[in-house]
Amino acid sequence: MEDLATYEELIARIIEEAKKLQHLFWSKEELQQLQRDIDSLEERLLHLSWATLSNLEWYKDEGWKKLFDRENDLRC
Repeated sequence: MEDLATYEELIARIIEEAKKLQHLFWSKEELQQLQRDIDSLEERLLHLSWATLSNLEWYKDEGWKKLFDRENDLRC
């Protein structure tokens, strides 16, 4: 019986300590907000990569070298 009381006391202390750590973990709502933020960032990055590729293709098709007055002149 003494062992059982010791285990119960130990379990009670573990539960008490675990409750003190709850503020360190994200709630379900916080996780959902984080997922929305990640989805939004992913969407913006996808759009940015598409726009970059589109611009590069336009420069290639338009002969981007013709945009410069002379060789090695980077002024537009």
